[in-house]
Amino acid sequence: MVNGQTAVWVFLESGDAEKDKAARELLAQELKRMEKTLKLPEIEQADIEQGLVSVAPDSLKMKFSIVTCSRDDSAEQYLTQMLLSTENDLKDFDSEPMALPVFGRGRVLYALIGKGINPGTIEQACRDLTGPCTCQVKDQNPGTDLLMSVPWEKLVTPATQDEKELPPLTGLTSFSNSEAAKNDPASMAPLADQKTNPDNATAEKQTAKEAGQSVEVAESVSTQPSEAATIPAEDSGSRSLKFKPDYTLITLAASVIVIILAGSYLLLVRKQ
Repeated sequence: MVNGQTAVWVFLESGDAEKDKAARELLAQELKRMEKTLKLPEIEQADIEQGLVSVAPDSLKMKFSIVTCSRDDSAEQYLTQMLLSTENDLKDFDSEPMALPVFGRGRVLYALIGKGINPGTIEQACRDLTGPCTCQVKDQNPGTDLLMSVPWEKLVTPATQDEKELPPLTGLTSFSNSEAAKNDPASMAPLADQKTNPDNATAEKQTAKEAGQSVEVAESVSTQPSEAATIPAEDSGSRSLKFKPDYTLITLAASVIVIILAGSYLLLVRKQ
């Protein structure tokens, strides 16, 4: 599996030599056929970027191997018991040979038992192992993890990702650069050049000339004698006659207002 094989099939012998031989030969024959028939799914760049592929796609290959294990081998008792515990009833078939595909980082798919080791079930298991994975959550993937003391991180080289050029960042940095450009004396040079332009100089002279004329007009106005000083003062008698109120008009206006109010009152009384 570390070398990129699709799966390693663990063949548990039953103790019956004839059954074990026939089942193992059939398994080996069908696995060879699957290696020629099946194809690995295409690895997408998005899967590599998301970390769904832990090895380089070039190192993957359609390859199956078989490891034979005797149930009576004391050196393999721990592995045997783990495999028989992946399903609830596997220990009940102690007289039948079993084939269990192990893939990935020590994950066993399911067991093929006795007559269940046939071309159809072997092909289906191989297709399940080589088909595209749609489950990104480990608990949703088929199979059961085996406890193995294997340093996977050291043995498996992660697939490298091509570096992508990131777009330039925009934000407070660009804003501060624009403010610094405004405060930079060098950036004010174009304004100074505009002031030294002959057209601008002519406009400034014209403005100064108009300002001088305004000052002369103001001075001439201030030097003229005040008309108020030449107007003779009126005596108190003539002033009192000029501003004497007309009591006749006031009385007439008051009478009109009283008549209007009286008429309004009468109309209001009639309506009630």
